Amino acid sequence: MKDVFDLLVQIITVDIFIGFGLYSILYVLVTTFKKDLKLLQTLDTNSTRFVVFVGIIYFAINLIWTISLFAEPGVYKVRGQYWWGPWLQPLIWTMITQLFWINKIKELKVIRIIIAILLIVSFERYVIIVTSFHRDYIPWNWMMFSWITPTEIIIGLTTKIILFCALATLYSYVLGKLKLILNY
Repeated sequence: MKDVFDLLVQIITVDIFIGFGLYSILYVLVTTFKKDLKLLQTLDTNSTRFVVFVGIIYFAINLIWTISLFAEPGVYKVRGQYWWGPWLQPLIWTMITQLFWINKIKELKVIRIIIAILLIVSFERYVIIVTSFHRDYIPWNWMMFSWITPTEIIIGLTTKIILFCALATLYSYVLGKLKLILNY
């Protein structure tokens, strides 16, 4: 059961939250230069609704997972001195996604960029980056990621954006069909 929760959390954080962060940066850049894009505004409305929904699901999954940890003997992740640690990142991501209920936050580009950065860079990634720079910050010694080419990075980021947009569109389609069914 723990593996299922880990997989769901991984899909939500890596594919959906990071995808929305990348999409938001792209959305802000496009809307800065072009104003009348009805299709993009519709996609943005659906995307923000999707992220709000996924944020609630993400918090529920983390809540169930943490409660299940209390039943396991010898697990000090939720009982020790740093009991608040496992809750910090899920609470921040849940609060950030729930901020999109406010229309003003959806419209302000600076806040949108800040939210995108907070969704892309988690505390774990931040700590890894900072400690990597702390130990050896000379660029020619950065051979840790020598196997990744810039082309693979661009393809990966583009794939995340496309996957997120496809999931948001699917969510909007299913919601529309449910409304049609429930109205009959």
